[in-house]
Formats: sequence, C-alpha cells, structure tokens
Amino acid sequence: MKNYAFIWDMDGTLVDSYVVMVPSLKQALKEYGVDMTEKEIRDFVLVDSVKKFIALQGEKHGFDKDEFNKRYLEIQDSQLDKIETIKGVPELLAYLKEKKIPNYLFTHKERDLAEKVLINSHLAEYFEEVVSIYDGFKRKPDPDANLYLVNKYHLEKENTYYVGDRNLDIDCAKNAEIGGILYLEDDSPASPKGNEDYVINDMMKIKEMIEKGEL
Repeated sequence: MKNYAFIWDMDGTLVDSYVVMVPSLKQALKEYGVDMTEKEIRDFVLVDSVKKFIALQGEKHGFDKDEFNKRYLEIQDSQLDKIETIKGVPELLAYLKEKKIPNYLFTHKERDLAEKVLINSHLAEYFEEVVSIYDGFKRKPDPDANLYLVNKYHLEKENTYYVGDRNLDIDCAKNAEIGGILYLEDDSPASPKGNEDYVINDMMKIKEMIEKGEL
C-alpha cells in the first residue's frame, strides 16, 4: 500500500457544523435587525466563508463585524452539542487508523474549539495534529498550513490528500501541490471546478478507492 496521508477540513467535511453555524448566524442577524433565510445563509457560507459573509453583512447593514462575530460565536458555542459527524466519517477514520494511515486537521476554527468538537464527536483519537489559522497559519487557499504538515511529518505529496467540502479547500490543496478530494453532499450549493482530483458524496468511497488501488 502507498504511504497515504490525509489532511482534513472540519466544517461540513468531518462534522455537520452547519446545523449550528447557520441558525446561529440567523439568530445573530435577527438581533441586529436583519432577516435572512437559513438557505440564503448556508448557500453563501458553504460556497465562500463565514468570515466573508459577516464582513459583507456588516458593510451592507452598517454594524461592527467584530462585535457581530463575538455575538455569533456566543450563540454557536451554546449549541455545540448539536453537531454530528458526517455519515461514514467515523468508520472511515477507524479504517485509516487500522491501516496506519495518518490524519491531520487544518481548520479556520480556533484550535481549542476544533479540538473540543473532535472530542465531543469522538474523533480526536484519529488525528496526529490539529492546526488552525489562529496558530499563525494563513487562511485558505494559502498552502502555508498544508506545507507545514507535509514538511513536519515528511509526507509524500503524491500520496497526500486534502479533503474538504468547498472549492476553497481544493485550491488550498493544489497550492500545496497535494491531492484534493471534494466532498459534496447531494444538496450542496457548491459544484466541482475541475481542479479537484476526486469528487465524492460518500466518505466510504475513500476506503473503496484505497482498497481498489484507484487513489
């Protein structure tokens, strides 16, 4: 078997955090006098980012984005127990661990929060290291964090894959010259751009591809 390694996005890839993020953004907006549907919010943040969404709404409606973000996080933090794993993720990670294939996490979340979500979701044992932009790494699609993990753990670029649910994740992978696997749920507003190596709608497809020698 090849010396595989996987670097993972978190939100929408390992865990369905949108079930908490989107209602939290909706509630915070309502407190600021802004009414948006959950679909409008989800479609934007899934294709782009929460950071850009908040910045645009702050500019449009004239509120302080930092204060809004603080309130949004307060609402979100009170609902973390509602976050569930994406279907197939626990089984896939258990398989990868059994095969001694290492996993790493690169997220825009604060590292402490990301680790808390991993613990709550019973996924923490599967990851060698969690890195975040709050550790000093640049935001996606900059390859900074991916290259740090590749270099630190001597990963083979040709056998290392970044798995994410947004085109931004694939751009991040390509900029680090590693593979990109785009995970799209059936109702995802995102769509492939053509630079991803694989598009999947079932996490166990990764296991299948490894076993068939297709990855």
